[in-house]
Amino acid sequence: MNNNLYFTTIFALTAMLLQTKVLSAQETIYGTNNYIEYQVGNLPIVLSVPHGGRLAPSTIPDRTCNNAETVTDINTIELAKSISNALYELTGCYPSIVICNLRRSKIDCNRNIEDGACGNEEAITAWKEFNSFIEQAQTKAQENFKGNIFFVDLHGHAHAIPRIELGYLLYGSELRLPDDTLNKTKYINYSSIKDLAKKNQNNLSHAELLRGELSLGTLLGEMDYPTVPSQQIPYPEIGEGYFNGGYNVANHTSYLSGNKVNGVQMECYYAGIRDTEANRNKFGVAFAEILIEYLSIHRNVDVSNCNTLSKKEIAQEPINIYPNPVKRAERNLFISGIENLQSSYFLYTVAGKIIEFGEIDNNLIHFKNELNEHLYTLSIQNPNASTSFKLIVE
Repeated sequence: MNNNLYFTTIFALTAMLLQTKVLSAQETIYGTNNYIEYQVGNLPIVLSVPHGGRLAPSTIPDRTCNNAETVTDINTIELAKSISNALYELTGCYPSIVICNLRRSKIDCNRNIEDGACGNEEAITAWKEFNSFIEQAQTKAQENFKGNIFFVDLHGHAHAIPRIELGYLLYGSELRLPDDTLNKTKYINYSSIKDLAKKNQNNLSHAELLRGELSLGTLLGEMDYPTVPSQQIPYPEIGEGYFNGGYNVANHTSYLSGNKVNGVQMECYYAGIRDTEANRNKFGVAFAEILIEYLSIHRNVDVSNCNTLSKKEIAQEPINIYPNPVKRAERNLFISGIENLQSSYFLYTVAGKIIEFGEIDNNLIHFKNELNEHLYTLSIQNPNASTSFKLIVE
């Protein structure tokens, strides 16, 4: 047999045997010990769920530093998945979701690292991975949708009034200010939708985006989910419970200088939204419809027919890697089948620990560090597909 034909045949067979899965839209990547979970999406929507986890490893002590809050936001992970499923049914695509699977007694991923991890090394690693995954998800969505994405930090509250609380980083006392005051630069700069206030399709003011006819809260209220702030409930009264937003919206939205992401902390009440699967699914459909409408109204983004590639379509143009096995000293890996699509790679151990990640440049992965002799999982992602391989280093 011709040597070139022989090696070409061997490469093709190896790639087919080592390819473990080809997903039409979404793949899940786990951080160290599966404490953090990143469901990779392809919509301009990123959800994070910091307080819904149930894992309580004995190697991480319960948090006691700085009067730690440890209450779990019950069923918020399940609620995020209901929203994701509804978006897929409506568009054919998924949002990105970043989930903390640890109990809040072990870590708080909506606090700074000192208060959130209380100095424990495992918790510090998980905290960093949670924030890194949010950044990865937002960067990917920003690139694919020209900056027109929306971030939702999903929570649950137990305040006396059963209504959704949208936290734009403005205090209740600030929301009680007149519209003219909220439209001043000072208050726009306090806001997690600062970029949207400066640039939106209908030239709406900051106050109109917070509680006007086309605000997120008003759209939710019209779906029979009372929300503050909104046209129906423009602000919380003095003495009423209200969460205005925390670390995640302060650090992953346009409130932060240089960031173009718009977003909100969303606090959902229990009975009627989070309590049963039927209610979670009902809300998931309503909120999915609202998010689609919201992006269309304010940024002219149409995701109503995302048309994710089917498995059959992807299989006709398979993504392959070469060489595999790869020599330990060889840091370059060639990728075929991605054409001109902007693609990223994630390399992690079979236990789920991320080793490194980055962009694929000219169909080539150049590993930053020399790899040990080991079996790894290599995930390749682009707007059309996510593909994973077993990568052998020898």
